[in-house]
Amino acid sequence: MEIVIDTSVVIGFLRGHEPEASLLAQLVTDGRAMLTAVTVFELESGLRGYDQLLNQIATFSEVMPVLPLDLESARRAGQEERRLRQRGVAVGVADVLIAGICLARKRPLLTLNREHFSRIDGLRVLTPNRMES
Repeated sequence: MEIVIDTSVVIGFLRGHEPEASLLAQLVTDGRAMLTAVTVFELESGLRGYDQLLNQIATFSEVMPVLPLDLESARRAGQEERRLRQRGVAVGVADVLIAGICLARKRPLLTLNREHFSRIDGLRVLTPNRMES
């Protein structure tokens, strides 16, 4: 199954952290890794001035499918944001949008922030140390 890669895992890969680096490399090689347009936005906006890393991100977005924020994804994200607000829980707009994309496409999310994303109902959350979740 294809797996959506969260920004945190991409950053770990770019920094050479394990197990993110080897896991993401394997997922890319297997053709199972996907990004979201929101993740590309987060990486681009957070890495200004780091030209080498930005070049790596450009390469990533060429070798991995990049899932857009479409109407269904936006609706799913909006529903989750409303539900979280009603419970008094904050996740952050970018993360809710990433979750909405995953939910709309029925894809798990690989992240270093399991606790954060586990607040999203119905989202299958994987970590580099727990791929079977």
